[in-house]
Amino acid sequence: MKVLCLAATILSLSSFSLAENQGTEGGAKTGKARVLFMVAEQNIGREFYSFWWWGQPDFHGQTMDMSAAETQLKESFLNAGFEVVDISATTGTFEVSNAYRVADLTDKGAREIAKKVNAEIVVKGKALAKEGPRTPGSAVGSYLADVTATAIRVDNGKVLGAAKGHGVSRHVSDVTGGTEALSRAATELADRLMEQINAKWPGMNEAKASPEPPSIKREEPMSPAISSDVDTLPTAVAKPKKNAYAVVIGIEQYREKLPKADFAVRDANIMGEYLTKVLGFPEANVVVRLNEKAAKTDLEKYFEEWLPRNVEAGGSVFVYYSGHGAPNAKTGEAYLVPYDGDPTFIDSTGYPIKRLYAALQKLPATEIVVVLDSCFSGAGGRSVIAKGSRPMVIAVENPVLSGGNTVVLAASSSDQISSTYEEQGHGLLTYFFLKGLQGGGDLNKDGAIKMTELFDYVKDNVQRVARKQYNSEQTPQLLASPELRHKSGGKLLELR
Repeated sequence: MKVLCLAATILSLSSFSLAENQGTEGGAKTGKARVLFMVAEQNIGREFYSFWWWGQPDFHGQTMDMSAAETQLKESFLNAGFEVVDISATTGTFEVSNAYRVADLTDKGAREIAKKVNAEIVVKGKALAKEGPRTPGSAVGSYLADVTATAIRVDNGKVLGAAKGHGVSRHVSDVTGGTEALSRAATELADRLMEQINAKWPGMNEAKASPEPPSIKREEPMSPAISSDVDTLPTAVAKPKKNAYAVVIGIEQYREKLPKADFAVRDANIMGEYLTKVLGFPEANVVVRLNEKAAKTDLEKYFEEWLPRNVEAGGSVFVYYSGHGAPNAKTGEAYLVPYDGDPTFIDSTGYPIKRLYAALQKLPATEIVVVLDSCFSGAGGRSVIAKGSRPMVIAVENPVLSGGNTVVLAASSSDQISSTYEEQGHGLLTYFFLKGLQGGGDLNKDGAIKMTELFDYVKDNVQRVARKQYNSEQTPQLLASPELRHKSGGKLLELR
Protein backbone atom coordinates (compact mmCIF):
# COMPACT_ATOMS: atom_id res chain seq x y z
CA MET A 1 0.00 0.00 0.00
CA LYS A 2 1.48 3.36 -1.04
CA VAL A 3 2.14 5.95 1.72
CA LEU A 4 1.03 9.38 0.58
CA CYS A 5 1.50 11.80 3.44
CA LEU A 6 3.06 11.97 6.88
CA ALA A 7 2.69 15.14 8.88
CA ALA A 8 3.59 16.31 12.38
CA THR A 9 1.08 18.91 13.51
CA ILE A 10 1.64 21.58 16.13
CA LEU A 11 -0.76 24.37 16.99
CA SER A 12 -0.01 27.14 19.46
CA LEU A 13 -2.75 29.09 21.12
CA SER A 14 -2.73 32.31 23.13
CA SER A 15 -5.46 34.64 24.31
CA PHE A 16 -6.82 37.90 23.07
CA SER A 17 -5.58 40.49 25.52
CA LEU A 18 -3.74 41.04 28.79
CA ALA A 19 -6.84 42.70 30.19
CA GLU A 20 -8.54 39.31 30.20
CA ASN A 21 -5.79 37.92 32.47
CA GLN A 22 -6.97 39.71 35.57
CA GLY A 23 -8.49 37.46 38.19
CA THR A 24 -7.68 34.14 36.51
CA GLU A 25 -5.80 31.32 38.18
CA GLY A 26 -2.02 31.59 37.81
CA GLY A 27 -2.36 34.60 35.51
CA ALA A 28 -3.64 32.41 32.68
CA LYS A 29 -5.29 34.24 29.82
CA THR A 30 -8.98 33.79 29.24
CA GLY A 31 -11.41 33.95 26.34
CA LYS A 32 -11.00 32.63 22.81
CA ALA A 33 -7.41 31.70 22.07
CA ARG A 34 -4.94 33.04 19.53
CA VAL A 35 -3.60 30.23 17.38
CA LEU A 36 -0.25 29.52 15.74
CA PHE A 37 -0.11 26.45 13.49
CA MET A 38 3.04 24.40 12.86
CA VAL A 39 2.43 21.52 10.47
CA ALA A 40 5.18 19.34 9.01
CA GLU A 41 3.84 17.45 6.04
CA GLN A 42 5.13 14.95 3.51
CA ASN A 43 2.79 14.68 0.56
CA ILE A 44 2.97 12.28 -2.35
CA GLY A 45 5.85 13.01 -4.67
CA ARG A 46 7.97 14.47 -1.85
CA GLU A 47 10.77 12.55 -0.18
CA PHE A 48 11.05 14.65 2.97
CA TYR A 49 8.89 16.56 5.41
CA SER A 50 8.09 20.23 4.69
CA PHE A 51 7.62 22.65 7.59
CA TRP A 52 8.16 26.36 7.98
CA TRP A 53 10.43 26.21 11.04
CA TRP A 54 13.04 24.25 9.07
CA GLY A 55 15.95 26.10 7.46
CA GLN A 56 18.04 28.97 8.77
CA PRO A 57 18.27 29.42 12.56
CA ASP A 58 16.83 32.96 12.28
CA PHE A 59 13.19 32.88 11.20
CA HIS A 60 12.16 35.71 8.84
CA GLY A 61 8.59 34.74 7.99
CA GLN A 62 7.02 31.86 6.11
CA THR A 63 8.82 31.03 2.87
CA MET A 64 6.77 28.03 1.67
CA ASP A 65 3.16 27.09 1.11
CA MET A 66 1.12 25.88 4.06
CA SER A 67 0.41 22.18 4.25
CA ALA A 68 -3.09 20.82 3.64
CA ALA A 69 -3.56 19.99 7.33
CA GLU A 70 -2.37 23.44 8.43
CA THR A 71 -4.67 25.21 6.00
CA GLN A 72 -7.74 23.28 7.15
CA LEU A 73 -6.92 23.58 10.85
CA LYS A 74 -6.53 27.33 10.44
CA GLU A 75 -9.90 27.60 8.69
CA SER A 76 -11.66 25.48 11.33
CA PHE A 77 -10.29 27.50 14.23
CA LEU A 78 -11.08 30.80 12.50
CA ASN A 79 -14.67 29.69 11.92
CA ALA A 80 -14.95 28.85 15.61
CA GLY A 81 -13.96 32.40 16.58
CA PHE A 82 -10.29 31.88 17.40
CA GLU A 83 -7.70 34.47 16.39
CA VAL A 84 -5.13 32.91 14.06
CA VAL A 85 -1.51 33.99 13.60
CA ASP A 86 -0.55 34.74 10.00
CA ILE A 87 3.01 33.45 10.12
CA SER A 88 3.84 34.96 6.72
CA ALA A 89 3.17 38.41 8.17
CA THR A 90 5.29 37.90 11.28
CA THR A 91 7.61 40.85 11.86
CA GLY A 92 11.08 40.62 13.33
CA THR A 93 13.03 37.41 13.86
CA PHE A 94 13.36 34.72 16.49
CA GLU A 95 15.89 31.98 16.85
CA VAL A 96 14.97 28.34 16.30
CA SER A 97 17.44 25.94 17.86
CA ASN A 98 18.87 23.24 15.60
CA ALA A 99 17.44 20.68 18.02
CA TYR A 100 13.93 21.97 17.33
CA ARG A 101 14.16 22.11 13.52
CA VAL A 102 12.66 18.63 13.18
CA ALA A 103 9.20 17.27 12.42
CA ASP A 104 8.92 15.10 15.55
CA LEU A 105 9.27 17.79 18.19
CA THR A 106 9.43 16.86 21.84
CA ASP A 107 6.97 18.41 24.28
CA LYS A 108 9.76 20.73 25.48
CA GLY A 109 10.63 21.79 21.96
CA ALA A 110 7.05 22.54 21.05
CA ARG A 111 6.53 24.56 24.23
CA GLU A 112 9.75 26.52 23.68
CA ILE A 113 8.72 27.56 20.17
CA ALA A 114 5.24 28.45 21.44
CA LYS A 115 6.79 30.76 24.05
CA LYS A 116 8.65 32.68 21.35
CA VAL A 117 5.34 33.78 19.84
CA ASN A 118 3.61 34.32 23.21
CA ALA A 119 1.42 31.25 22.82
CA GLU A 120 -0.29 29.63 25.78
CA ILE A 121 -1.18 26.20 24.36
CA VAL A 122 0.71 23.95 22.01
CA VAL A 123 -0.90 21.04 20.19
CA LYS A 124 1.46 18.55 18.61
CA GLY A 125 0.70 15.44 16.62
CA LYS A 126 1.07 13.48 13.41
CA ALA A 127 -0.96 12.86 10.28
CA LEU A 128 -0.74 9.92 7.91
CA ALA A 129 -2.44 9.48 4.55
CA LYS A 130 -2.34 6.38 2.39
CA GLU A 131 -3.90 4.95 -0.73
CA GLY A 132 -7.04 2.90 -0.14
CA PRO A 133 -8.79 0.27 -2.25
CA ARG A 134 -9.09 1.03 -5.96
CA THR A 135 -11.92 -0.27 -8.12
CA PRO A 136 -10.49 -2.45 -10.91
CA GLY A 137 -10.57 -0.66 -14.24
CA SER A 138 -11.37 2.72 -12.66
CA ALA A 139 -9.13 5.78 -12.82
CA VAL A 140 -10.55 7.01 -9.52
CA GLY A 141 -8.63 6.00 -6.40
CA SER A 142 -9.59 6.19 -2.72
CA TYR A 143 -7.38 7.82 -0.11
CA LEU A 144 -7.41 7.60 3.69
CA ALA A 145 -5.89 9.88 6.33
CA ASP A 146 -5.57 9.76 10.12
CA VAL A 147 -4.49 12.71 12.27
CA THR A 148 -3.75 12.48 15.99
CA ALA A 149 -2.77 15.36 18.29
CA THR A 150 -2.40 16.33 21.96
CA ALA A 151 -2.99 19.81 23.43
CA ILE A 152 -0.55 20.94 26.14
CA ARG A 153 -0.48 24.12 28.21
CA VAL A 154 2.80 25.92 27.60
CA ASP A 155 3.19 27.32 31.13
CA ASN A 156 2.83 24.08 33.10
CA GLY A 157 2.79 21.22 30.60
CA LYS A 158 -0.75 20.15 31.53
CA VAL A 159 -2.55 18.09 28.88
CA LEU A 160 -5.79 19.79 27.85
CA GLY A 161 -6.97 17.26 25.31
CA ALA A 162 -6.12 14.54 22.83
CA ALA A 163 -8.03 13.58 19.70
CA LYS A 164 -7.91 11.74 16.41
CA GLY A 165 -9.44 12.59 13.05
CA HIS A 166 -10.02 10.39 10.02
CA GLY A 167 -10.59 11.47 6.43
CA VAL A 168 -11.52 9.76 3.17
CA SER A 169 -11.32 11.06 -0.40
CA ARG A 170 -11.84 9.75 -3.94
CA HIS A 171 -9.98 11.33 -6.84
CA VAL A 172 -8.17 10.59 -10.09
CA SER A 173 -5.04 12.32 -8.75
CA ASP A 174 -2.93 10.77 -5.97
CA VAL A 175 -1.71 14.18 -4.78
CA THR A 176 -5.16 15.78 -4.74
CA GLY A 177 -6.76 12.72 -3.19
CA GLY A 178 -4.22 12.58 -0.37
CA THR A 179 -4.55 16.32 0.22
CA GLU A 180 -8.34 16.16 0.42
CA ALA A 181 -8.21 13.21 2.83
CA LEU A 182 -5.79 15.09 5.10
CA SER A 183 -8.01 18.17 5.03
CA ARG A 184 -11.05 16.16 6.07
CA ALA A 185 -9.13 14.41 8.82
CA ALA A 186 -7.90 17.79 10.08
CA THR A 187 -11.47 19.12 10.14
CA GLU A 188 -12.64 16.23 12.31
CA LEU A 189 -9.60 16.57 14.59
CA ALA A 190 -10.14 20.32 15.00
CA ASP A 191 -13.76 19.87 16.11
CA ARG A 192 -12.86 17.29 18.74
CA LEU A 193 -9.80 19.14 20.00
CA MET A 194 -11.52 22.52 20.27
CA GLU A 195 -14.31 20.96 22.32
CA GLN A 196 -11.78 19.65 24.84
CA ILE A 197 -9.81 22.91 24.91
CA ASN A 198 -12.98 24.95 25.42
CA ALA A 199 -13.91 22.79 28.41
CA LYS A 200 -10.58 23.28 30.20
CA TRP A 201 -9.15 26.63 29.09
CA PRO A 202 -9.89 29.41 31.64
CA GLY A 203 -12.74 31.67 30.61
CA MET A 204 -13.81 29.67 27.57
CA ASN A 205 -17.29 28.99 28.94
CA GLU A 206 -17.80 32.70 29.51
CA ALA A 207 -16.50 33.45 26.03
CA LYS A 208 -18.91 30.99 24.48
CA ALA A 209 -21.82 32.59 26.33
CA SER A 210 -21.05 36.11 25.07
CA PRO A 211 -23.01 37.48 22.10
CA GLU A 212 -21.60 36.88 18.65
CA PRO A 213 -20.30 39.93 16.79
CA PRO A 214 -22.74 41.36 14.23
CA SER A 215 -20.51 40.25 11.35
CA ILE A 216 -21.07 36.57 12.16
CA LYS A 217 -24.05 35.12 10.34
CA ARG A 218 -26.07 32.72 12.44
CA GLU A 219 -27.09 29.45 10.83
CA GLU A 220 -30.74 28.79 10.17
CA PRO A 221 -32.15 27.26 13.38
CA MET A 222 -32.97 23.59 13.53
CA SER A 223 -36.49 22.37 14.18
CA PRO A 224 -38.12 24.14 17.14
CA ALA A 225 -37.41 22.74 20.58
CA ILE A 226 -40.20 20.40 21.58
CA SER A 227 -40.36 18.26 24.68
CA SER A 228 -41.19 14.61 24.04
CA ASP A 229 -41.80 11.79 26.47
CA VAL A 230 -39.30 9.57 24.63
CA ASP A 231 -36.55 12.10 25.41
CA THR A 232 -36.62 10.71 28.96
CA LEU A 233 -34.56 7.55 28.94
CA PRO A 234 -36.10 4.36 30.36
CA THR A 235 -34.77 2.88 33.59
CA ALA A 236 -34.14 -0.55 32.04
CA VAL A 237 -30.56 -0.83 30.80
CA ALA A 238 -29.09 -3.65 28.72
CA LYS A 239 -25.89 -5.41 29.72
CA PRO A 240 -22.76 -3.71 28.32
CA LYS A 241 -21.89 -4.96 24.83
CA LYS A 242 -18.16 -4.56 24.35
CA ASN A 243 -18.21 -5.65 20.71
CA ALA A 244 -21.14 -3.49 19.60
CA TYR A 245 -20.77 -0.62 17.13
CA ALA A 246 -23.23 1.92 15.78
CA VAL A 247 -23.32 4.60 13.09
CA VAL A 248 -26.08 7.19 13.54
CA ILE A 249 -26.83 9.72 10.79
CA GLY A 250 -29.17 12.72 11.08
CA ILE A 251 -29.45 15.22 8.21
CA GLU A 252 -31.98 17.99 8.61
CA GLN A 253 -30.48 20.69 6.42
CA TYR A 254 -28.80 20.14 3.06
CA ARG A 255 -26.11 22.00 1.17
CA GLU A 256 -28.20 22.02 -2.02
CA LYS A 257 -31.08 23.83 -0.24
CA LEU A 258 -33.37 20.81 -0.30
CA PRO A 259 -36.51 20.88 1.87
CA LYS A 260 -35.67 20.39 5.54
CA ALA A 261 -36.05 16.91 6.97
CA ASP A 262 -37.71 18.16 10.15
CA PHE A 263 -36.47 16.77 13.47
CA ALA A 264 -33.77 14.58 11.87
CA VAL A 265 -31.07 16.03 14.13
CA ARG A 266 -33.21 15.48 17.24
CA ASP A 267 -33.87 11.93 16.06
CA ALA A 268 -30.18 11.14 15.67
CA ASN A 269 -29.11 12.74 18.94
CA ILE A 270 -31.66 10.88 21.05
CA MET A 271 -30.95 7.62 19.22
CA GLY A 272 -27.30 8.00 20.19
CA GLU A 273 -28.38 8.49 23.82
CA TYR A 274 -30.49 5.33 23.78
CA LEU A 275 -27.66 3.30 22.26
CA THR A 276 -25.08 4.30 24.86
CA LYS A 277 -27.27 4.66 27.95
CA VAL A 278 -29.98 2.05 27.39
CA LEU A 279 -28.87 -0.55 24.84
CA GLY A 280 -25.38 -1.11 26.24
CA PHE A 281 -23.22 0.24 23.39
CA PRO A 282 -19.88 1.75 24.59
CA GLU A 283 -19.74 5.50 23.92
CA ALA A 284 -16.46 5.09 22.05
CA ASN A 285 -18.20 2.66 19.68
CA VAL A 286 -21.04 4.97 18.65
CA VAL A 287 -20.56 7.56 15.89
CA VAL A 288 -23.22 10.29 15.50
CA ARG A 289 -22.90 12.47 12.39
CA LEU A 290 -25.19 15.44 11.79
CA ASN A 291 -25.86 17.74 8.81
CA GLU A 292 -22.57 18.91 7.23
CA LYS A 293 -20.68 16.17 9.12
CA ALA A 294 -22.68 13.60 7.12
CA ALA A 295 -21.46 14.20 3.58
CA LYS A 296 -21.13 11.35 1.11
CA THR A 297 -17.50 10.77 2.04
CA ASP A 298 -18.53 10.49 5.71
CA LEU A 299 -21.03 7.75 4.89
CA GLU A 300 -18.37 5.96 2.84
CA LYS A 301 -15.85 6.35 5.63
CA TYR A 302 -17.95 4.98 8.45
CA PHE A 303 -19.89 2.28 6.58
CA GLU A 304 -16.99 1.00 4.48
CA GLU A 305 -13.87 1.78 6.52
CA TRP A 306 -14.63 2.42 10.21
CA LEU A 307 -17.00 -0.50 10.75
CA PRO A 308 -14.77 -3.09 9.00
CA ARG A 309 -11.77 -1.89 11.00
CA ASN A 310 -13.53 -2.26 14.35
CA VAL A 311 -16.26 -4.91 14.25
CA GLU A 312 -15.06 -8.33 15.39
CA ALA A 313 -16.52 -11.79 14.94
CA GLY A 314 -19.69 -12.30 16.94
CA GLY A 315 -20.30 -8.58 17.36
CA SER A 316 -23.39 -6.40 16.93
CA VAL A 317 -23.93 -3.49 14.55
CA PHE A 318 -26.67 -0.85 14.58
CA VAL A 319 -27.13 1.64 11.74
CA TYR A 320 -29.65 4.49 11.99
CA TYR A 321 -30.49 7.04 9.32
CA SER A 322 -32.87 9.98 9.64
CA GLY A 323 -33.07 12.27 6.62
CA HIS A 324 -34.09 12.34 2.99
CA GLY A 325 -34.10 9.37 0.63
CA ALA A 326 -34.37 9.63 -3.13
CA PRO A 327 -35.09 7.39 -6.12
CA ASN A 328 -32.99 7.08 -9.22
CA ALA A 329 -35.58 7.70 -11.92
CA LYS A 330 -33.59 5.74 -14.51
CA THR A 331 -32.71 2.61 -12.54
CA GLY A 332 -35.38 2.53 -9.84
CA GLU A 333 -32.72 2.22 -7.11
CA ALA A 334 -33.13 3.75 -3.65
CA TYR A 335 -30.52 6.18 -2.32
CA LEU A 336 -29.73 7.87 0.98
CA VAL A 337 -29.22 11.59 0.38
CA PRO A 338 -26.04 12.81 2.14
CA TYR A 339 -25.60 16.43 3.23
CA ASP A 340 -23.99 17.24 -0.14
CA GLY A 341 -26.38 15.08 -2.15
CA ASP A 342 -28.34 16.38 -5.14
CA PRO A 343 -31.41 14.43 -6.33
CA THR A 344 -30.79 15.68 -9.88
CA PHE A 345 -27.46 13.84 -9.87
CA ILE A 346 -28.37 11.18 -7.36
CA ASP A 347 -26.30 8.40 -8.98
CA SER A 348 -23.08 10.35 -8.33
CA THR A 349 -23.97 12.30 -5.18
CA GLY A 350 -26.21 9.83 -3.32
CA TYR A 351 -25.36 6.70 -1.33
CA PRO A 352 -27.15 3.61 -2.71
CA ILE A 353 -29.08 1.48 -0.24
CA LYS A 354 -27.74 -1.65 -1.95
CA ARG A 355 -24.20 -0.39 -1.33
CA LEU A 356 -25.00 -0.05 2.38
CA TYR A 357 -26.39 -3.58 2.54
CA ALA A 358 -23.37 -4.99 0.69
CA ALA A 359 -20.94 -3.25 3.08
CA LEU A 360 -22.79 -4.51 6.15
CA GLN A 361 -22.99 -8.05 4.80
CA LYS A 362 -19.19 -8.24 4.70
CA LEU A 363 -18.90 -7.61 8.45
CA PRO A 364 -18.22 -10.55 10.79
CA ALA A 365 -21.07 -9.47 13.09
CA THR A 366 -23.81 -11.92 14.04
CA GLU A 367 -26.45 -9.20 14.57
CA ILE A 368 -26.96 -6.21 12.28
CA VAL A 369 -29.94 -3.90 12.69
CA VAL A 370 -30.68 -1.05 10.26
CA VAL A 371 -33.36 1.56 11.00
CA LEU A 372 -34.29 3.89 8.12
CA ASP A 373 -36.54 6.80 9.10
CA SER A 374 -36.73 7.96 5.52
CA CYS A 375 -38.60 7.17 2.33
CA PHE A 376 -37.52 6.79 -1.26
CA SER A 377 -40.54 7.33 -3.51
CA GLY A 378 -39.92 11.04 -4.08
CA ALA A 379 -43.53 11.80 -3.21
CA GLY A 380 -42.70 14.08 -0.28
CA GLY A 381 -42.22 13.63 3.43
CA ARG A 382 -38.67 12.45 3.99
CA SER A 383 -37.92 11.94 0.31
CA VAL A 384 -36.87 14.17 -2.58
CA ILE A 385 -36.72 13.69 -6.34
CA ALA A 386 -35.11 15.37 -9.33
CA LYS A 387 -37.06 18.30 -10.73
CA GLY A 388 -39.43 17.20 -13.48
CA SER A 389 -39.56 13.57 -12.31
CA ARG A 390 -42.63 11.88 -10.92
CA PRO A 391 -42.88 9.90 -7.68
CA MET A 392 -42.07 6.22 -8.10
CA VAL A 393 -42.60 2.91 -6.38
CA ILE A 394 -39.19 2.25 -4.85
CA ALA A 395 -38.46 -0.72 -2.61
CA VAL A 396 -35.61 -1.02 -0.13
CA GLU A 397 -35.63 -4.81 -0.24
CA ASN A 398 -32.47 -6.42 -1.53
CA PRO A 399 -31.46 -10.03 -2.31
CA VAL A 400 -28.59 -9.61 0.18
CA LEU A 401 -31.16 -9.59 3.00
CA SER A 402 -32.72 -12.90 2.02
CA GLY A 403 -29.90 -15.03 3.34
CA GLY A 404 -27.88 -12.74 5.57
CA ASN A 405 -27.87 -11.61 9.18
CA THR A 406 -29.21 -8.09 8.62
CA VAL A 407 -32.62 -6.88 9.82
CA VAL A 408 -33.95 -3.65 8.30
CA LEU A 409 -36.75 -1.58 9.80
CA ALA A 410 -37.98 0.85 7.14
CA ALA A 411 -40.35 3.72 7.90
CA SER A 412 -42.82 3.02 5.09
CA SER A 413 -43.61 0.81 2.15
CA SER A 414 -42.30 1.46 -1.36
CA ASP A 415 -44.98 3.90 -2.57
CA GLN A 416 -45.57 5.82 0.66
CA ILE A 417 -44.08 8.83 2.40
CA SER A 418 -42.58 8.91 5.89
CA SER A 419 -44.10 11.50 8.20
CA THR A 420 -42.91 13.40 11.24
CA TYR A 421 -44.77 13.43 14.54
CA GLU A 422 -44.84 17.18 15.02
CA GLU A 423 -46.31 17.26 18.52
CA GLN A 424 -43.51 14.98 19.73
CA GLY A 425 -40.70 16.56 17.69
CA HIS A 426 -39.48 13.33 16.08
CA GLY A 427 -39.95 11.23 12.97
CA LEU A 428 -43.05 9.07 13.34
CA LEU A 429 -41.08 5.83 13.06
CA THR A 430 -38.34 7.01 15.43
CA TYR A 431 -40.83 8.13 18.06
CA PHE A 432 -42.59 4.78 18.31
CA PHE A 433 -39.31 2.86 18.03
CA LEU A 434 -38.08 4.68 21.15
CA LYS A 435 -41.48 4.47 22.80
CA GLY A 436 -41.32 0.71 22.30
CA LEU A 437 -37.91 0.59 23.99
CA GLN A 438 -39.45 2.36 26.98
CA GLY A 439 -41.56 -0.77 27.50
CA GLY A 440 -44.40 -0.52 25.02
CA GLY A 441 -42.66 -2.96 22.70
CA ASP A 442 -42.78 -5.81 25.21
CA LEU A 443 -46.05 -7.10 23.80
CA ASN A 444 -45.95 -10.52 25.46
CA LYS A 445 -44.85 -9.05 28.83
CA ASP A 446 -41.96 -11.47 29.24
CA GLY A 447 -39.53 -8.77 30.32
CA ALA A 448 -37.63 -8.68 27.04
CA ILE A 449 -38.10 -6.70 23.83
CA LYS A 450 -37.40 -8.61 20.62
CA MET A 451 -37.11 -6.98 17.22
CA THR A 452 -40.20 -8.67 15.79
CA GLU A 453 -42.50 -7.67 18.63
CA LEU A 454 -41.05 -4.15 18.63
CA PHE A 455 -41.88 -4.02 14.93
CA ASP A 456 -45.47 -5.10 15.57
CA TYR A 457 -45.80 -2.33 18.16
CA VAL A 458 -44.24 0.28 15.86
CA LYS A 459 -46.27 -0.75 12.82
CA ASP A 460 -49.64 -0.59 14.56
CA ASN A 461 -49.00 2.80 16.14
CA VAL A 462 -47.40 4.42 13.08
CA GLN A 463 -50.34 3.35 10.91
CA ARG A 464 -52.84 4.62 13.49
CA VAL A 465 -51.27 8.07 13.89
CA ALA A 466 -50.65 8.53 10.14
CA ARG A 467 -54.30 7.83 9.37
CA LYS A 468 -55.70 9.88 12.24
CA GLN A 469 -53.51 12.98 12.02
CA TYR A 470 -52.36 13.08 8.40
CA ASN A 471 -55.06 11.12 6.57
CA SER A 472 -52.32 9.08 4.92
CA GLU A 473 -51.03 5.56 4.82
CA GLN A 474 -47.65 4.79 6.34
CA THR A 475 -46.83 1.13 6.89
CA PRO A 476 -43.39 0.33 8.33
CA GLN A 477 -41.59 -2.67 6.87
CA LEU A 478 -39.43 -5.32 8.56
CA LEU A 479 -37.01 -6.84 6.05
CA ALA A 480 -35.06 -9.94 7.00
CA SER A 481 -34.45 -13.54 6.04
CA PRO A 482 -37.09 -16.10 7.09
CA GLU A 483 -34.57 -17.61 9.48
CA LEU A 484 -34.01 -14.31 11.28
CA ARG A 485 -37.74 -13.67 11.48
CA HIS A 486 -38.17 -17.13 13.00
CA LYS A 487 -35.64 -16.15 15.66
CA SER A 488 -37.70 -12.99 16.38
CA GLY A 489 -35.03 -10.76 14.83
CA GLY A 490 -32.85 -10.74 17.94
CA LYS A 491 -33.37 -9.49 21.48
CA LEU A 492 -32.82 -5.76 21.93
CA LEU A 493 -33.46 -5.17 25.63
CA GLU A 494 -34.15 -6.99 28.89
CA LEU A 495 -36.66 -5.03 30.98
CA ARG A 496 -35.92 -6.87 34.22
